[in-house]
Amino acid sequence: IACILKSRSGTMRGEVPLKGIHPYICPDDDGRQYIANFRRYSVCGFKYFTPQGADKITVTARGSGRGKLVASDGANTLATIQLVPSERWTKFSAPFKNPEGEFELYLLFFGDGAADIAEFTLD
Repeated sequence: IACILKSRSGTMRGEVPLKGIHPYICPDDDGRQYIANFRRYSVCGFKYFTPQGADKITVTARGSGRGKLVASDGANTLATIQLVPSERWTKFSAPFKNPEGEFELYLLFFGDGAADIAEFTLD
């Protein structure tokens, strides 16, 4: 689960998601949790990673989102993943620049529409 999840307008409080504004975590029909409504300038962050030798990031996403999903350690761009609209869960991959040692990983979306993000892997 994401340690940080916010829209360009900030964070959301409460249990009722403001679907037009903020990303939020919800379950799918199989009970798997995913981030929904990931829109332009949305950010999710995860702590901490030390993947030895990872050179690819793969994100599983769906929705109307079209644009760039940027992976960052907070200071450097580690990958840029191109997202295109998809009604089904689809894997999108890009080369990954693995930083030295332990790092935080942030995903930022620059594009149009809204994506749902189920998971990511570093390989």
